[in-house]
Amino acid sequence: MIRPDNATEYPDIDLKLGIKSSLPNVKATLALLVLLWRVSNKTATLEYCEEEENGVKLTDDLTSKLHALLRTECDESVCTFDTFDGLIKNNQMLKSQLEALIVAFELVWKLAKIRFSDEKKPSSAERTGGKRFAKRLSFTINMDLLDVVFQNETDEYTKVLLKWIGVNIEANPEYELSLLRILTVFSESAVYKLSDGDKEVVFNLKSLYSKLITSAAEVDINGDNEAKGPLRVLKSSLSEKMNPFLGYKDGRVSLTSDGDDIKHYSERVDAYLSLSTSKIKGYQDATEELAAIADEIDMSEYDFAAKIIRDYISETGYEFDVSEADLSSLYTDFNERFSPDKLAAIPDDELLKTIFYTADSTNDSLCYWLEFHTQNKKCFGSIAGGSSFKFGLFQKKDEGTWITGSPTKPEELTPAQALQVGRDIRDIIVKGAAIIKSYGAADSLDVYEKLDDELSAVLGKYGQLQWIHKYYCMVFPSLFATWHSYDWQYHILYAYGIKPSGKYYARSGQLSMIANRAKLSGPAFAHASFDKFGNIKHFCRLGTTEGTSGESLFPTWRTEKIAAIGWNGLGSLSDYQMDGDLVKKAVAEKLGELYYQTDARTASRKAGELVTFFKTNSDTVFVAMNGEQLLSLGDKIGAYYFDESQVFAHCKSVAWHDCFQTDERLPQKSEAILTSCHDLSAEENLLFLYHKYYYEISDEGAIEMNEEEKEIAMTPRVNPLHPLNQIIYGAPGTGKTYSSIEYAMAIIENRPVDLTAQTREQRQALMTKYSEAVTAGRVVFTTFHQSYGYEEFVQGIRPDAKAGTISFKKVDGVFKTIADTAKRDPGNNYVIIIDEINRGNISKIFGELITLIEEDKRCGELNQLTVTLPMGEKFSVPNNLYIIGTMNSADKSISLIDTALRRRFGFVEMAPNESLIGDSVLRGVLFALNTYIRKELRSTDLLIGHAYFIGKSADDLGSIMNNSIIPLLYEYFYDDEAKVKKALDCLADTDFVIDTAYRGRIRITKKG
Repeated sequence: MIRPDNATEYPDIDLKLGIKSSLPNVKATLALLVLLWRVSNKTATLEYCEEEENGVKLTDDLTSKLHALLRTECDESVCTFDTFDGLIKNNQMLKSQLEALIVAFELVWKLAKIRFSDEKKPSSAERTGGKRFAKRLSFTINMDLLDVVFQNETDEYTKVLLKWIGVNIEANPEYELSLLRILTVFSESAVYKLSDGDKEVVFNLKSLYSKLITSAAEVDINGDNEAKGPLRVLKSSLSEKMNPFLGYKDGRVSLTSDGDDIKHYSERVDAYLSLSTSKIKGYQDATEELAAIADEIDMSEYDFAAKIIRDYISETGYEFDVSEADLSSLYTDFNERFSPDKLAAIPDDELLKTIFYTADSTNDSLCYWLEFHTQNKKCFGSIAGGSSFKFGLFQKKDEGTWITGSPTKPEELTPAQALQVGRDIRDIIVKGAAIIKSYGAADSLDVYEKLDDELSAVLGKYGQLQWIHKYYCMVFPSLFATWHSYDWQYHILYAYGIKPSGKYYARSGQLSMIANRAKLSGPAFAHASFDKFGNIKHFCRLGTTEGTSGESLFPTWRTEKIAAIGWNGLGSLSDYQMDGDLVKKAVAEKLGELYYQTDARTASRKAGELVTFFKTNSDTVFVAMNGEQLLSLGDKIGAYYFDESQVFAHCKSVAWHDCFQTDERLPQKSEAILTSCHDLSAEENLLFLYHKYYYEISDEGAIEMNEEEKEIAMTPRVNPLHPLNQIIYGAPGTGKTYSSIEYAMAIIENRPVDLTAQTREQRQALMTKYSEAVTAGRVVFTTFHQSYGYEEFVQGIRPDAKAGTISFKKVDGVFKTIADTAKRDPGNNYVIIIDEINRGNISKIFGELITLIEEDKRCGELNQLTVTLPMGEKFSVPNNLYIIGTMNSADKSISLIDTALRRRFGFVEMAPNESLIGDSVLRGVLFALNTYIRKELRSTDLLIGHAYFIGKSADDLGSIMNNSIIPLLYEYFYDDEAKVKKALDCLADTDFVIDTAYRGRIRITKKG
């Protein structure tokens, strides 16, 4: 008789709660995953991509199958294969790191397991270097559940998936909602973690439902530290409105309705989770499990750090120029002289001269070997600098007097007293060595921190002396690193993404753990790390907003490659220097005189900010910010200069780098929030910024040279989701300018335009993103008028009054400014919105640009062109700059606009849409009115837009008609009162009639 085997025991799930990988465009990612399963005959496993150069591409077979599927749903006029291939190429299944995909596919929605095709590669292999590897999918039964949902309406659901990927195809909202509901069900068992003060909160969606149902307030899921792992994916999915029950804005979650549906659904979720038979590691018994998870995360971070340095050595060919044999010889020579046993055996008459500096100035003492021995200093780290007080005991050369204490409180000793102090120092060093030896091979932070505690108890006041740390490094080279200063230990650990211990020897142990995992000697590891990370970095917050106007100056700084600070009335800061340093007191006094006459404390504080700015150098990284918003990182900081033509006149040259998402904030958002220039010091902020600086900025994000100095490599567009040039046109009040914001943000975010009706909260969220894009210089808004010219748009000259004389300077216009910015940032899209584009003199404003803006003439395209501007500068228009114009068709029909403009732009009609009007009476009035106008004028250019009626009620009809609509009708019908009256037949089913008692132009009044 055949009977079943025992059920398979599966390993606990690694929740990936600590990884930093993000996953934007979640809908598009999941949509491609589902489509790949469906076109591959619903297989169990699938090798879906193959490697090319540093990236991956979809296999040719799957590409062909997706093409066939696409053609079953739409023809080439809706989406070409080239457009579709561009969407697939930019899908996160081919762009994101494996670990981010693991979080989404396995931990949140449980649709598939995903691994590298090469099973020998660790899941962290894509964390650094930007390289991507071939991957394999193993699908779960959740795909079968989706298949059941799809069975009777496969085409409808396929349209939804194609829409999510980015195809401009209509999809039924009911089927989209249905798909979102089942994906939400799949995600109910997912687990997330956030920091709440000194606690870690592990929660699921049920936790959010319960809190929101019982509380009227929104729930914050930002936490107090940087979001990691599944929490990042949750925030991305909520921002894409993937949970029908939850709204989301700026890290705060709310319910989309307060009815019984969510209450009953939450109860069903609770029942389902209570019946789960498998425990998820890190969810049940969360308090006990979190410590274990944290330990795993910490240890994996050391392995990750080791991989970083090994990869760097492999990629760059870096070699440490001291051989292992020579290092071994140096260790041996040192320990033959100064090992703990040797120190313990030194007789009293030789003790002081063997260990400390003496008046004899010999180069054989322990202190000399540690500080000045050439090879020792090179290989094992420097402790140079300061005075001999750092050794706790020394003998003056000229007087022969023994000294201890500190530079501010020196203490003279007799020879006998000096010998006793020397013995004490020697004895504690030897005792400390015995403690270290008893620990053997320490290999965890807990062990190192325990060791530090025991050493501190023995070493006492000598426990933080760098020379003693270096001594232990020479005696126990596999246990301690060759960085002996606090600042260097913190710098290297931050650079590797590891939170430094608060204990001196434990931090050294953290660094040693990386070296050991990288299979590098301490000296080789230290030199390779310095080669990769360079000197200690100081991250300096730099405010970008001009106080009186609230205007962000960063777009100008970015273009001109400068950083600046205000208080121009001080004149040049060079006038306040002494011995190369800025004298804070002198600056504060002048600030008090000019700006803060009754507030000396503020004057002193602001003087400190100016000193901070003045002291910044090549090891400083500016963090450009607008309030809490992160804009850019700036390095390669040049010398100070004073430029009174700038809004902020105190300037330095800077290379700016783009690496922030528009909604990213510092983990500790409040640090230095109200300062103009301040060194950041909060640990979580430094970990976040170090990671951004060393791992997320690229050469493409840097603005370093002008057009003549550097040829910017632009490539042809592979994802033409949007036309480069388009004009939104329509009758008055149809929402052209209103809609231009959505068009612009769709381009910035590389997604299809969504013109569905928005709630007030949704519109506010969109406007917040738009404002951030404007602040970052990625969107510019301008309005054409009859006086607008080439000088304002492209380039001109303006008077520059200096020293009583008039001179002229070249000034770039709004278009050239954003074009130059976009050209230096080819990885992002930029948008210029031109309102009322038909009201300007097109040939006068655009000049030679009318040719350059053509799609195939753009920089990066096949037929790219460059022109010489009137002032001699070479100029081209990049293919990542999009132009959106708006025009009122009541002013000029599109058939009458400039022919050159019409040929180069696509036109999108914004027609009146009565369905957007909430009041049924007003809907009827607009429909009847437009029906008459269209019939009488035989044109749609002069229809009435719905914007006049949005948010209004039937009681407002009188003011709408009298103040807005009737004056338009007089204009449309050339003051023909009979036709205006006829048009007002649209009021037949309302409470309003023409006011026959009024003697002026026609107006309406309420009946009775």
